[in-house]
Amino acid sequence: MAKTVSEEVLKHFALTLTDDVKINASATGDNEEISLLNYIREGLGECKIINDPQFFFWSYKYQKLPMCLYGYDIDEFDNSVSLFVSDFAEPLHTISQRSAQVMVDNALNFIRVAVRGEKSFKTILENEVFDLYDQLIQMNKTVAGLSKIKVIIASNGKRSARARVVLDSIANIDVEMFYWDVEWIYNNCNSEVETEEIIVDAHDEEYTNLMDGGLPCLPVPQMENQFECYQCVVPGKLLSYIYRKFGSTLLEGNVRSFLTTKTAVNKEIQGTILNEPGRFYIYNNGIAAIAAAVNVEKINGETKITRLEKIQIVNGGQTTASLAYSAQKRGADVSAISVPMKLTVIKADSDTKKDELDSLIQKISETSNSQNKVSAVDFFANHPFHIKMKKFSESISQPGINHATKWFYERTRGEYAQSMMFMTKMQQDSFKVIHPKEKLVTKSDFAKYYNLWRKHPDQVSKGGDTNFKAVADEITVDWTDDQAKYNEVFFKNVVSVGALYRALEPEITKTKQSWFGGSYRANIIAYSIAGLFWMVDKGGNKFDLLKIWDKGISDAFLSDMLDLCHYVYRIITADDRPTENVTQYCKRKECWETVKTALSSYQFPGVAINSYLVSKAESYQIAKEAKASQRIDDEATAYQMILRPPYKNNWMKLVKFLSSNRNLFPELTDGQVNKIMKVVNMDQGRISSVPTGEDCMLAMKWWNEAKKMGWTI
Repeated sequence: MAKTVSEEVLKHFALTLTDDVKINASATGDNEEISLLNYIREGLGECKIINDPQFFFWSYKYQKLPMCLYGYDIDEFDNSVSLFVSDFAEPLHTISQRSAQVMVDNALNFIRVAVRGEKSFKTILENEVFDLYDQLIQMNKTVAGLSKIKVIIASNGKRSARARVVLDSIANIDVEMFYWDVEWIYNNCNSEVETEEIIVDAHDEEYTNLMDGGLPCLPVPQMENQFECYQCVVPGKLLSYIYRKFGSTLLEGNVRSFLTTKTAVNKEIQGTILNEPGRFYIYNNGIAAIAAAVNVEKINGETKITRLEKIQIVNGGQTTASLAYSAQKRGADVSAISVPMKLTVIKADSDTKKDELDSLIQKISETSNSQNKVSAVDFFANHPFHIKMKKFSESISQPGINHATKWFYERTRGEYAQSMMFMTKMQQDSFKVIHPKEKLVTKSDFAKYYNLWRKHPDQVSKGGDTNFKAVADEITVDWTDDQAKYNEVFFKNVVSVGALYRALEPEITKTKQSWFGGSYRANIIAYSIAGLFWMVDKGGNKFDLLKIWDKGISDAFLSDMLDLCHYVYRIITADDRPTENVTQYCKRKECWETVKTALSSYQFPGVAINSYLVSKAESYQIAKEAKASQRIDDEATAYQMILRPPYKNNWMKLVKFLSSNRNLFPELTDGQVNKIMKVVNMDQGRISSVPTGEDCMLAMKWWNEAKKMGWTI
């Protein structure tokens, strides 16, 4: 729920916002409207309000229809598209009904013509707006089709309370609009804001006819007071309606990451909906959901849930999406359909930490999906890897011209702003000197830079969520057996890739580079950096990122990198490329193979790169020493932790669980059990055989494995 903001606070924020946007526009070469949208994107961080938006400016008049767009965002999980328009003027100016209506109509005119598929319209499109057109056409060809169109007005002004914009559906597609005005930006950016809070109340007029007074339920007694559990029956018409209304925000994060346009609508489920709706409850496994609170009432002697707060589906995304699709696209009558639902209410009090609550929700979601394709990598958000990277960011200073600074690894969204929340102005200024905002790196940023270092620009081009999941896949596999590779040198290397990426961004603008047409900057930089590492490796050397960490990026080297960017730009936009849509082409392996082939004959115009090269032998030795040092640190940490809560006095319980359930742990050997027993002996005060740090790490590993299999203390 939005916070009430005083006029004085809002005015101050609007002035600061406007100044920041203008400064960023000047630095990047973007216009102010695009700079505003980028400001919002950065402020939202990893919140799932948006996915992987593409920002650009495009306007045209086609057959007397004016069109204007500042970007788009495709949500593959609910098959919706968001269109961005931007309104940047004097701080806190009023967004009138007339101006809002014009902006919305100009954006929707593009959709109105695009869905008709006219060839004459297609021929006038280029760059990102062509990519948008192409994706809309492809989405409409899928089983689910285009489900919803959202028009978002971003502004440093304030919406008029009397403004009522008229919205008409287009080709039977729902249309919505949202104001991201200065008050919305204040409430949603750079703060710990949840995604849209979903409340379903049978007493609200909106839901009266959908809930039939409430959801029939059977309470299931629980031993722990933190939970309430119910077996419920949900009307298909309610489930269909709330999915159409809230889209992918109804789905808990891991379900959202699994559900895509290719998997969301299940043909077998559709068949039951269309042909045997009365047997849906019999055939379907139902859904699992969580909520923060519920109201339970006795109605005519029947126990019913009449209100659900912060409901999210943790299992059953296909069932939900298929119901919504069948009702909207195929005109199915879902009023006779009932869906079984297991509901878990998590009662979090004021003392419950957000990390603990998130971890608990993810654990419920993980176990709910243990029988289907949602993998462990989808639950990576609270992995110890992030804790380690956070510690490195806090402890390692980077040399600078005037003073040392630190990178700020933002483990949770809005953490950078929250760190200064209770500081005085002087304290904030001092904090920013050590932690400048340009060195703020999110988990998604870090994953992007890491995959560029690994030479996967095609993966990076697929967007933040998809790339993050790919990185999570590798780290999740590596962590148990080789976590020492994620050490201080690793951290320095990855953020140094980030430094190079961020040095190139403001240089690739229309005003600074005559070859740059204003499109595909992120793809150009990604492929150029990955190409740099590939060329150096191919030449028999390694690129020494630690030299960027120690000495920065020279003007000469940056100039040479811009020449490489120009070369890469020509490759990915070549007329003979096999895929017309450049955005989609850059996501494909064949694009990377084509770029590598072209780079085989590329020569840098200067020799500045030579000062950043190191032999493979020396690079290997640096990595080896860093790994050995980190292993010592990890073992020392494990040695300290084994006699602290929750581990202290519980190691014997672990051994008993492992021994009585050996069939669950086929990789556990007798030798490993003997090593864990050394920890048990120390825990019980017997120190005849002191465990090594390696023994302690092994014991910690099997502690975590046992927890995964349901062991509790």
